[in-house]
Amino acid sequence: MDKTIVISQDMPSSSSGTFILGDAYEVLRDLVKIHARHIDLIYMDPPSVSNSTYCISSAKSKTAKTKVYSDFKTSECYLDYIRSILPLCHDLLSRSGTLFFHCTPLLSAYIRIELDKVFGKKNYVNEIVSPFKSKGRSTRRFSQRHDCILVYAVSKAYYFNTINAGQARGEMQDNHLKKSFDEDGRIYYTVNSRGKKYRYYADEPVAPSDIWNDIDSIGPNHVEHTGYPGQKPIDLLKRILLTASKQNATVLDVFSGSGSLAVAAIETGRSWISIDNSPIALLTLRKRIQSMDTPIIQNTNKASFISQITPCFMGDIEISEKILTQDSVISIDNSDKSIIYAALGEISGGSFIPAVFTYKRTDRIAFNSSHVGNNIALHITFSDYTEKVILM
Repeated sequence: MDKTIVISQDMPSSSSGTFILGDAYEVLRDLVKIHARHIDLIYMDPPSVSNSTYCISSAKSKTAKTKVYSDFKTSECYLDYIRSILPLCHDLLSRSGTLFFHCTPLLSAYIRIELDKVFGKKNYVNEIVSPFKSKGRSTRRFSQRHDCILVYAVSKAYYFNTINAGQARGEMQDNHLKKSFDEDGRIYYTVNSRGKKYRYYADEPVAPSDIWNDIDSIGPNHVEHTGYPGQKPIDLLKRILLTASKQNATVLDVFSGSGSLAVAAIETGRSWISIDNSPIALLTLRKRIQSMDTPIIQNTNKASFISQITPCFMGDIEISEKILTQDSVISIDNSDKSIIYAALGEISGGSFIPAVFTYKRTDRIAFNSSHVGNNIALHITFSDYTEKVILM
């Protein structure tokens, strides 16, 4: 059963962020109710189509594997899910907003058709080629060595400034360009075109093209490597943010993964919202933020406290409710017990003991976590309980 959090009506402040643990569709649906037309940029890098499951090794045992996420089994499942969330993304974006959709070349044509339907063909902006290193080879086709990033705007009033993300020109290697120095000693090159002279300074930024081959992909020896499958480099996300959003803008990562967009947003002064249904993604991002010496403050929402929770692994227990003071809100996924326990213990600063309870509700439930003694007390925002669920 899907469970998502209650979303605060306050947008993140400048250079601050919110991580939401839950299914992207469920979270986006709630975000639209509160923050429609308030997001300045959305980045999407969803699981692909391969029927593969991605795991990471335990820090204590390299043979112990923990599931991180699974790709979609078929392209039909993939496209059905993408179709469900694209309209929500469109409704969240401001009039000057843009969406960056990261996918493989095998899927880009299908995704572009769906994006045309939602955003309109006239609002297509770019298809960016993002090369990566690959050890694979094929005798039946050219090896795939790049991803695609499709860029769409909400309207013609979208914000876009490639010079913000420009790289230093450096010394040009073209022998036909004359190298000169101005009165301040700056290097420049002169180009004659149609009777006009153009001066290009070596220290001025060059706007990037649609082929981003100057950004290294993340390998095992890369300084940013976290071990999270499919990790994208911070420089790639910073280029996107610097080009298509202003400082203090609010940006949204629909599939957080390793959390590179959130890190890039912190480094460039944007507020961010990241969504993922994997507790591993939460742990990975938290660790990366902590390494930046950035304070982590729990978001607050009022909720009801479920008291008299007896730690147990099976069986039903009676529950009672009382109003508790504001506390942080988190949804709990039911996929991998061991990593859920670790994630909850990490958030609370303590340890977690699983419990089973009975509830009576047909719609989604929102859980809170707070540090109570050495365990976590769980909170719930609604009452009226009908059916049994195993919380962990």
